[in-house]
Amino acid sequence: MKVNHLFIVGIILFCVNSLSGAEMIQKVEYKKTKIFYTDDDKQGWNAFIVGKVLSLGQRDIENTELNQTSQEKSKISVRLYSADGIRPGQTLFVINERNLVVSRIEVKTVFKSISFGYLCTGYGNFRRVSEDFNVALKVEEVNDSYSYVYKSRADYFQKTGDKSKSMQMYEKAIESDPNNATAHMKLGYLYYDQKVFTYAKKEFELAYESLWNVYDNQDKFDIIKGMILTRYALAYESDLPAGNALRIKYVNEGVKYSQEALALNKNSIDINYYYGYFLYNSHEPHDSKAKEQMLKVIELDRNFINAHIVLSRLFYKHKNQDKAIEYAENALKIDPSNLWAQDTYKKVKISF
Repeated sequence: MKVNHLFIVGIILFCVNSLSGAEMIQKVEYKKTKIFYTDDDKQGWNAFIVGKVLSLGQRDIENTELNQTSQEKSKISVRLYSADGIRPGQTLFVINERNLVVSRIEVKTVFKSISFGYLCTGYGNFRRVSEDFNVALKVEEVNDSYSYVYKSRADYFQKTGDKSKSMQMYEKAIESDPNNATAHMKLGYLYYDQKVFTYAKKEFELAYESLWNVYDNQDKFDIIKGMILTRYALAYESDLPAGNALRIKYVNEGVKYSQEALALNKNSIDINYYYGYFLYNSHEPHDSKAKEQMLKVIELDRNFINAHIVLSRLFYKHKNQDKAIEYAENALKIDPSNLWAQDTYKKVKISF
């Protein structure tokens, strides 16, 4: 069979309706091609080249699989160009130099390697497979590809400042793939910026539910941070009174998600502050731990004014006049116009 097809090399061009014909969104991404099952197959299937075979080996036999014998070339490792749209349980196709399908891969794991970047492993019969064969993902079999297109458009509109169109595209991306965690996250931040906190909370929660499908630690961190930001806003920037059951719930959740975020990035200034504030301003305050967190924030950024203010109020609460005044004065030196710093300074000065 003579295969007549062209690789779309390196970039996929996405047209946006509102732009003129000459204006395009450009995104470096998978190559697009056709794959074939037999030499006589004239139609083929549209597919993306998502990676190359890195290595072949023997499948690990579980103790429960007593009747199975480990065979050569039954386990495969694939070096992926990106983790977009690739998840455990999915079927990928190994193709030879003529784009003929020589094997199927049942994806077992997807992970990021320091040496090789994104990798996936899977099982199958790979006797006809050689290292460096291409691995493809059918366009027709997954919605992720369409979701990716919409998300790329949404990212473009967000960068250009068109938040309305950006939100529309993120919603379309989610409609195509409800498990697109990054689209939920980006939409959540757009709602958060508009102070529509309940909508933002919903999107971050949906992103969090699909955290299993996120392989980049920064994306994981940003999703969990969204969970923290919405809890902080709903607990402290709403009309919920202290002692309200819903407010207590938000604070407790804020503590939990702060701990998860710090496990990913222990030196995040913002998250250390939010964690400390949840501990400080809660139904059952944890003053000692809150103090530790605020001192950690100042260690990371000595000009983080809110940490100085909270420390001043903590020391005031525990009748340590010198420290209360010291941190209140520090806050005013950082920003003399800060109303919370002014109020704190007056409070500690008058009271002692």
